[in-house]
Amino acid sequence: MAETDQKLPDWPRLMPEQFAAAYLGVSVSTLRNRVRSGAMPKPVRVTRGRNVWDRHQLDQFADTLFEQRDDWADLR
Repeated sequence: MAETDQKLPDWPRLMPEQFAAAYLGVSVSTLRNRVRSGAMPKPVRVTRGRNVWDRHQLDQFADTLFEQRDDWADLR
């Protein structure tokens, strides 16, 4: 297998909606819907009309997905 020279982006600590969605690997509409339903972390308003997501909260959210997962059940 050939090694690639692709480098992952350096994600900012506070991310706008588009970055947060990309960071989690979902679309913006999925992010909005999941935030609205309470399934994903909510953003923080830093200025009028500017909401950002904390990368550490997004990481914690992603970690919980894997903690709740039964890998063997997914393979059946």
